[in-house]
Amino acid sequence: MPQRSNGLLPMALPTRNVLRKALADIVRSIQSQHGLTDEHLAGELHISAGTVANVRNERTDLNQETIAKIGARFGVETLDPWSACFGGRNVPRETSDARVSLSSITGGLHKLSLATDPESDGGEAVTHRELAAMLPDLKAMQRLANCLIARAETLGIAA
Repeated sequence: MPQRSNGLLPMALPTRNVLRKALADIVRSIQSQHGLTDEHLAGELHISAGTVANVRNERTDLNQETIAKIGARFGVETLDPWSACFGGRNVPRETSDARVSLSSITGGLHKLSLATDPESDGGEAVTHRELAAMLPDLKAMQRLANCLIARAETLGIAA
C-alpha cells in the first residue's frame, strides 16, 4: 500500500486513496451484513444517500463525526479497515455489564454444530439461511473473544 513518509511519526501516513478504500470497504460490509440500501444507511448516519454512494465508490471521505457514528451504531470492530490503515484494530472496552453470557457462546456453538451435521439442509456445508441464523451468536462470540484478547494484551500476555 503506497504511503507518504512522515518525519514526525514512527509510521508512514496512509494516502487518501487508501483511506477512501477502507471507508468503502466499511460501507460495503455494513450494507451487506445488514441489508441496507444507500438511503437506509444514510438515514442511520444522518448523511445523504449520495454521500453513501460516493464513499462506497471511493469518491469522497467521511468526517470524524460520521466515522464515530458508524462505530457507535454498528460496533467498533466495523471500523477495523480504517484502523488497519494506521496499524491498529478496534476492540470494544470490556465492562462487566457488557460481557457476553455463556449462553450466547453455547448457543452459537450449538447452531454451528447443527448446521455442519451431515443431515442438515446443506449437509456439512453451512447454508446461507443457517449462517444468517447463527450470525448474532457468532458476533457475540467475537465480541467476547476481542475483550479477552484485549485483556491479555493489556496484561502483556504474548501468544
